[in-house]
Parts: sequence; C-alpha cells; structure tokens
Amino acid sequence: MKTLQPITQNEKLKFIFDKLITYLSPIETSKKRDYTYDPGHDNKKRSWVIYYATCNFMNKDNIKIPFVGISLDITEDMITINSENFRYEFAPEQILTIYKRIKKLK
Repeated sequence: MKTLQPITQNEKLKFIFDKLITYLSPIETSKKRDYTYDPGHDNKKRSWVIYYATCNFMNKDNIKIPFVGISLDITEDMITINSENFRYEFAPEQILTIYKRIKKLK
C-alpha cells in the first residue's frame, strides 16, 4: 500500500502561484536586468532579470486555496500569502519575477 507524502511548503507555494498566475493573468509590461559583483571573485558579475507586470483583478475573489492555515489577501497594492510558518508580501507588479523564482524551488 502506498502512503501519501505530506505536501511541502514549496509545493504549496508553487500551487498558490500557479493559481495567482491563472486568475490574475499578469501581462509583462517591462523587464530590467540587474547585477552585482560577486565578492571574492575579480570582475565576476551575478545578474538577474526583474519583470514588471500588470494584473487583471476582476477574478481575485475566485481564487480558492485548499490548504488549511494559509490565507491569501489580494489588493491592487499588495498580495499577501500568510501562514503560521511564513508570510510573503509583494506588489502585484512583481508577480512574474517571484513566480519565475518560485518555479525553481525543489
């Protein structure tokens, strides 16, 4: 008999972000490459891309999260994912940047 593995925090976050992307339908408005020099390495840069987006908030009330103890609050100024173990707050315009980083989590 197969036993069910508990859902990890990263899997829950991926699920929530998939719902956010589906229901808010963000559209990329611009992107910017940013970088910093890696300390200890001569002239070695680390870079990343920051995506800016606009969202459609008409469907925000239709998003249902099936996990007990996790709440989702969406306004045009802030998206908040809250649990007893974590709290994520970010501007909706940053949703694509954060989504791309969340997808890389294991």
